[in-house]
Amino acid sequence: VTLTKGLSFTHSRDTGSESWHFAFDGLTQTGQVARILSRVLATLTVHTQRMALAADAGYSTATELADTLVRRCDLPFRTAHEIVAGLVAKAIAADSPPTNWTANDVMEAAHRLGFHVSQLTDDDVRQALDPVSNVSSRCVQGGPSPDEVHRMLANRRKALERDREILDSLTRKITEASAYLEQRVRELTA
Repeated sequence: VTLTKGLSFTHSRDTGSESWHFAFDGLTQTGQVARILSRVLATLTVHTQRMALAADAGYSTATELADTLVRRCDLPFRTAHEIVAGLVAKAIAADSPPTNWTANDVMEAAHRLGFHVSQLTDDDVRQALDPVSNVSSRCVQGGPSPDEVHRMLANRRKALERDREILDSLTRKITEASAYLEQRVRELTA
């Protein structure tokens, strides 16, 4: 709507009436998606244990290990990423999960590339590869840490409550205006 009304020559058939159906099609599809999503969410079963096992089994935290190498061993990220990529390739070939990795494994991978990461400890590796620790450490605004998610949800709930109050107020005004209009029509036609 803003696009078509904001253009010059909106009386033109090209930018006016022919573009409206796209807006209404989009609104219709959005409504359909919202209805489907509400049904999905109403019947959704979350298997937290299965999710935790899947998070541990994959390589989703490998980038955090590279970040840890950058912080602890003062390596460029590209180099750290190359070291971790070597570990991932070796682990995939051996069908070995990252939960088995130790600081020695990382040191060997780094040594093969000509780098030394002796500052790294087994605890550094465990913490970097732990999905819960990984997510919890992302406490920047808009990040996935539980505290930040709770803060964002609280803000969204407040905004939703304000929007509901506005909607209720507008609905009351429309109902009152409609009743007043009907009364005036009756008075004028009597």
